[in-house]
Amino acid sequence: MSLSGKVAIVTGGNSGIGKSVVLALAAQGANIVIDYVADEVATEALEQQVVALGSQALGIDADVSKVADIQRLIAETVARFGRLDIMVNMSSVHEDWPIPGNTAYCLSKGGMRMLAMGHRSRSI
Repeated sequence: MSLSGKVAIVTGGNSGIGKSVVLALAAQGANIVIDYVADEVATEALEQQVVALGSQALGIDADVSKVADIQRLIAETVARFGRLDIMVNMSSVHEDWPIPGNTAYCLSKGGMRMLAMGHRSRSI
């Protein structure tokens, strides 16, 4: 599948699963906005990897827990690339497997799953 000419924002895109998603989308031809909240150096290195794959990249420091940052993230993406086609929101398994002492984190992951899944649910 070719994503040539498409534009994707990947939240948490400079490490872990997000980084893998960035590279996979870039390999398919998408231009990538790497959203991050830490490690600007890792983001810059990843931007170079994306460019080496033949796509364009832009790193933006934005905290997606803040509405103003989300609005800025999208506005800067559209200003740079003229469009937004794909938005990847990262979550984890910790809505099902809680981490002792991290209730807020686990609840936020459950909220992400509910947002993404809508009325559907899965059993564990």
